[in-house]
Amino acid sequence: MELFPELNEEKTIQNVREFFNNDKKYQKIRLNAWNDGIKAQVNDVTGIHGSRKGNRSEKMMIYYAECARAKRAVEKAISVCSEASQDILNWHYVKQLTVVETKLHINHHLGHSTFK
Repeated sequence: MELFPELNEEKTIQNVREFFNNDKKYQKIRLNAWNDGIKAQVNDVTGIHGSRKGNRSEKMMIYYAECARAKRAVEKAISVCSEASQDILNWHYVKQLTVVETKLHINHHLGHSTFK
């Protein structure tokens, strides 16, 4: 019995690419991690109060806090990668630069080679 299952490197690479490239995943987390979740109170000029259930502002604050925690977890995961991998992840996936732009930033690590 193994303590950890065998790592499928190709599947892991595919999952990381999907996570960073899908706008509904990391980019959405990154954008929402900076919001504070507090909205201005909207007063109804008719004087009739709606029948909303729950506290929408509270739910949004919790959501934004969860996004901030998720963003910190991703940053921590990137920080334990090799220096070259950190550069690739930060420039290409986090900052969404093209492969050509990323290579310009990481030439000091990889020379003129490419990356997968």
